[in-house]
Amino acid sequence: MKQLFLVVIALLCLQTSEAQYETRHLHVLRIMDSLNYSPIIRQASVSISRRVDQEVDALMHNLGILTVHNYHITGYNFTPEYLAEVVEEDMMYCEGDIVMIVYVGHGFQSIENTTQYPQFYMGGSTKNSVYYTDLLMDIIDKKPSVVLSIVNACNDEIGEYTYAPKTPTRNQYVVHAAPKYNNRRSARYRELFKPQSSYMATVIEFFSSKEGQATYVMPDGGIFFNEAIDALQLYLSSAYAVVWSDIFTTVSKKTIQKSLNEIDEIQMPICQVQYYMHPDDVHDGTSRVRKRSAKAQKLYQWRQDKKAMLKRQRKEDRAAMYNARQNGQSLRERRALAKSQKQNLRRKKRIAKDTKIRIVSSY
Repeated sequence: MKQLFLVVIALLCLQTSEAQYETRHLHVLRIMDSLNYSPIIRQASVSISRRVDQEVDALMHNLGILTVHNYHITGYNFTPEYLAEVVEEDMMYCEGDIVMIVYVGHGFQSIENTTQYPQFYMGGSTKNSVYYTDLLMDIIDKKPSVVLSIVNACNDEIGEYTYAPKTPTRNQYVVHAAPKYNNRRSARYRELFKPQSSYMATVIEFFSSKEGQATYVMPDGGIFFNEAIDALQLYLSSAYAVVWSDIFTTVSKKTIQKSLNEIDEIQMPICQVQYYMHPDDVHDGTSRVRKRSAKAQKLYQWRQDKKAMLKRQRKEDRAAMYNARQNGQSLRERRALAKSQKQNLRRKKRIAKDTKIRIVSSY
């Protein structure tokens, strides 16, 4: 009887440990203008990246995540083209995972922007900007369970398209006692970052400024970013259950209060959680569903067509090479075939690129 009791206890412990075992990966998408002409924005990128590293380590430890994928859209790679390549190719499989989006740089609202979110300025003309909503929809297509967005950028209107929008900066650190919460609670992480369902993504959004407002950037990241991270640390160290609305309220109140006290301006952030249906899943009437802009929809379809074309071409090339071996062709003949296949693939990629240029230039 005693042996049976011990077996039952062992099985219960095994089930508990399996239930807490985390199989999700963490994808960290850092989009940072680290080579900006402003030294304050460059320093802010470094400061923010360091604090993000700390939070990534805490997520790994408290959720038991074993694998982290870091994507750096920074430096000379701070371009819309490289960002699209990373999302479509490097982040091809994110199903059920956690995705963190961190943006530091210029932001603005064009007259075509009908959302409450900013567009990301990533060099050249503002006409080549990246809509946050388009980026988010491309990531939702990968079917993640949770997306955490932290965006430190202006969200004010610029009217007509122009070149680099201006970001107000302050060339000093804001002196405040940043609390250190080393006693993180794994239970809080499991509550806040748990998957809601297999057909829905939870999107947690922290934006430094609401529509029509500027963001004041400082070398340490600025008031908003530090208040957001401090609030996360505070509530994720709590001995009691918390919900996202508690964190949002704290971040909003403290950002407004400190911006008034320290820079004599009101900076009101956007802090909210939303739920998005995964593509091809049944809509239950409760989730927010956004449409891509016309330009983004055409570019999305272009990427899908390009992906299908490359997959089909590689399959045909492999079959041709297999047949060449089966038919006893010499090594020289097979090398010539491989060279011809590479030239054909390059030609098709050039055609696809020309199609993309026509799509971009038509808007």
